[in-house]
Amino acid sequence: MKLQVTKSALLNGLQTVHNIVGTRSTLPILYNVLINASKKEVYLTTTDLDISIKCQIEATVTKTGSTTLPVRRLAGIVRELPETSIELETDDKHVTTLVCDSSHYKIIGITDEEFPPSAKPEGKYSYRLDQGVFKEMMRKVSYAVSVDETRYVLNGVYMSFKGGKLIMVATDGRRLALVEHEMDFPKEAEIDMILPAKTVAELLRSVGDEGELHIHIKENNAMFEFRNIMVTSKLIEGTYPNYKQVIPS
Repeated sequence: MKLQVTKSALLNGLQTVHNIVGTRSTLPILYNVLINASKKEVYLTTTDLDISIKCQIEATVTKTGSTTLPVRRLAGIVRELPETSIELETDDKHVTTLVCDSSHYKIIGITDEEFPPSAKPEGKYSYRLDQGVFKEMMRKVSYAVSVDETRYVLNGVYMSFKGGKLIMVATDGRRLALVEHEMDFPKEAEIDMILPAKTVAELLRSVGDEGELHIHIKENNAMFEFRNIMVTSKLIEGTYPNYKQVIPS
C-alpha cells in the first residue's frame, strides 16, 4: 500500500474514528485503525466489536492495499507534523513508513486479515431524515438514559418507527424524555429498537446539522450513513418498558 494524503485530511479522519477505541481490550487489533486504499478511495475504520465507525478521506493512491496501525499513536504523530503532504507506504510485513518533509517514522502494524469484518450498507428496513432533526431529537432524550447496568434495556435510547412517526424515548426510572417527528415510511417498515448509549454519544459527536441521514436496520444491527461517515452498531436486545403508562393522559 502506498498513498499520499494531506495532514488535515488524515488527522480529521483519525479524529473521526478514534473515539470508540478502548484502553482495556484483550484483542490488540482493536487498538488499531484499518486503512484500506483502493484505486478510487481510502477508508479508515475502527471497532470495539459492538460499534464500528468508517470514514472516507481524500488521498492519492499509487499502490492499493490494506493494513492496520495503532490509531492513537498514528494520530499523535500526525498531529505534530507540519501542514503539508504525508506519504504512507506499507511493506509485506505490515511495517508502515510515514514521510513528511524531513520527518521519517516507521510504525509496526498488524495484518488487516485479523481486523473484524465490516457490515455492508444495507438493511431490511431503511429510513431517511435530516441530520439536524435527528441530532436534535437525540440531544433532547439522551440525558435521561440510565447508567444502571442491572437494567440493561434502559441503557440506551428507544427508537420506534410507527404510525408515520419516529419516536425516541429514554428513561432511568426516575425521569423520562420523549420526542416525536413525523416522517414517511411504508407500513411494513414499522419497527422498534434500542440504541446503546455509547452509539448515541458517538452519533451526537459525529452527526452534522445539515444534510441527509440514512438509517439501515437489519436483525440486531443498525447502520447510520451521513456525509463520508458510516456508524454501525449492535442493538440492545430485550423489551423496553411501556413508557406510555407513566405519561399523564
